[in-house]
Amino acid sequence: LKPVFPVSPTPVPAMRVLLIPVCAAALPLKGVSESCAEFGQNLPGTLDKDYTWPSSTSIQHFASKGFGAFRVPFLWERLQPKLQGDFDATYLKGLEDAVSSIVAAGGKAIIDPHNYARYSTTGQVSGGQVIGADGSSVSIADFQDLWKRLASHFASNDSVIFAMMNEPNTMSTGLWASIAQTTIKTIRNTGAKQLVLIPGNGWTGAWSWMQSWPDSEGKLSNGDAFASFTDPGNNFAFEMHQYLDSDHSGTHDACTSASAGVDALTAVTEWLEAHKFRAFLGEFAGGNNDQCSQAVDGMLSYMEAHPSWIGWTWWAAGPWWGSSWSSVEPNADGSDKPQVAWLQKHLESAVVV
Repeated sequence: LKPVFPVSPTPVPAMRVLLIPVCAAALPLKGVSESCAEFGQNLPGTLDKDYTWPSSTSIQHFASKGFGAFRVPFLWERLQPKLQGDFDATYLKGLEDAVSSIVAAGGKAIIDPHNYARYSTTGQVSGGQVIGADGSSVSIADFQDLWKRLASHFASNDSVIFAMMNEPNTMSTGLWASIAQTTIKTIRNTGAKQLVLIPGNGWTGAWSWMQSWPDSEGKLSNGDAFASFTDPGNNFAFEMHQYLDSDHSGTHDACTSASAGVDALTAVTEWLEAHKFRAFLGEFAGGNNDQCSQAVDGMLSYMEAHPSWIGWTWWAAGPWWGSSWSSVEPNADGSDKPQVAWLQKHLESAVVV
């Protein structure tokens, strides 16, 4: 889960940021989610009314400060208005432009269908049906078709990372693990060699990875379901999300304790190390207060001490995030939100993918 964006987001004025050439050294796989292309309930929606794309100025701003990972959420329905049909040329161009801005800045673009393992044919995002579930009109083959097309389109760009799906939830964990396993084979069959990020069920929470309650059938934890996961390309990591508020939802700016992040990651890190798996923290955030500062610092330091963790992206940046407590989108004058300084402390120690 994550903070709810404004119902009617108001664009902030364009920033003035000096464009600084990217240095030769590779940037770390640490950065921000550049959100807003997944905004809005209307499908397909109207550009700059219901949704918008990340700002190249914002991307360059973060790259100039040493951030190297940029997660770009988008909606499956906007990219592919008809299941197993052609991609919408205009929306695809928006995604391509965002990727190009990230690559030009020296970063890695993490493309993320932000659909919660669902696809809607009702004209509203809220009408989505679970992929492959009993009675669903959205099949596993439909999802494989999306990734066959996406992977083929970006296969030649080694600066693109494939995030398979955002936050599957309220479904069978065994079903989702099976979908992920078959879909990564589909991706590899295109010849694409890029890093693929695999989420778990239950909003892919790190804290609940070893628990069975997210399974609608009440049987499997993500740890059980993915213990034997394999990738023909041998280049994957599990994407996990971890918010530090009382219900792990990311809807509150208070963190439960200074050790909340470390406490949440400990059990799953032991699982990662036991299975020789890797993980990427795709979403996390904390409000601008001392306890959250300590919790975030502790969590990122813990990850640095455990190389199974290969990187992270904060939730969120993006043109319409404005004054939201979790926003790190630069202010109109180019200055930074306080949390950016928390993150910059952790840019030097990094795994470069």
